[in-house]
Amino acid sequence: GATAVNNTLGVTGATSLSTIGATGAVDFDATLNVDGTATINNLDVTTNIDSATLATSGLATLNSASVTTT
Repeated sequence: GATAVNNTLGVTGATSLSTIGATGAVDFDATLNVDGTATINNLDVTTNIDSATLATSGLATLNSASVTTT
C-alpha cells in the first residue's frame, strides 16, 4: 500500500519501487536506473560525473539538466 516518508528513507542494497513521488529534494549517492518512462523536471549533478550514473532503458524526459564536474 501507500507509505509516506516525511524525513529520510535509507536503503542498503537493491530496491524496486513501482512509483516514487517526491515534493522535496531527492539525493541519489550512486546509481539511478529507470527501466520505464521517466520524467525529470530538474536534474542537478554536482559530483564527479564519472561516479554518478543516470541510466534509462525506457523513455526519459529531462526538462532541465545541470551538470557541474569536479
